[in-house]
Amino acid sequence: RDGMTGLYNASTTKQMAIDFWKENTNDIVAIIDIDYFKQINDSYGHAMGDAVIIGVANVLVEVFGSFGFVGRIGGDEFMLYLNKVPRETDLKSIFQTFQAKVAEELKKLCEVTLSIGVADSKNCSCFSEQFNKADQALYEVKRKGRNSICYHINGIYEIPKDSIL
Repeated sequence: RDGMTGLYNASTTKQMAIDFWKENTNDIVAIIDIDYFKQINDSYGHAMGDAVIIGVANVLVEVFGSFGFVGRIGGDEFMLYLNKVPRETDLKSIFQTFQAKVAEELKKLCEVTLSIGVADSKNCSCFSEQFNKADQALYEVKRKGRNSICYHINGIYEIPKDSIL
């Protein structure tokens, strides 16, 4: 487990995802990155940075915990593996709610925005391929200005206009 957040650490998170992964299911992998985290640490100190990481982790578990599992895979990066999402669930709406909830709950600390890359398992031959597509989707968000979500669904990268908060 990650000592700061209590979430699964990077190696456990990825191993669990490999164990759960099935081809052509509705399983979702998302990578979440705290935008400009280094600036938060530099401007407000490491205690504030730690509080932001813990706050984001808590909201991740609150919003997504019943749909799968959450891990911290790097300093300011998290991964979701969602394998219990009912078909009728509007994932885009849930991710937007998550972004808004993080901003609202952490605004007393400092301004926090997130970049999120999401990929489904369709057209992937293994978890690693799906993870790489989510990572590429995250890169697309950062390349286009951050504070948004990019979905790699059915082979297409999409950043909905309404995902930018």
